[in-house]
Amino acid sequence: MQFVNDDGDIAIDGEIRIAFLTPVTGVSVTLHAPEGADVPLSVTPIEKGEGYVVVPLKPLAPATTYQLTIKGAMDKGGNVMDDHTALFRTAP
Repeated sequence: MQFVNDDGDIAIDGEIRIAFLTPVTGVSVTLHAPEGADVPLSVTPIEKGEGYVVVPLKPLAPATTYQLTIKGAMDKGGNVMDDHTALFRTAP
């Protein structure tokens, strides 16, 4: 799994793309603000389960670090991926 746009700051009103090397199902994505509050999201599968587009339902705060967590991703063989957490920063 890789974060397609982890090459720098994320736009406060942008999308986050997550890619998998193989199709997966059962993906749960959460986004946490610095104080720990959940950020409401839209999570849409793309490319037959080989990726997801995550869009916060309201603009994120500028120059702020957020925590994105992915859980439950399961391949066709029933193998469940370990939970993965990544930090990213929004643009100033």
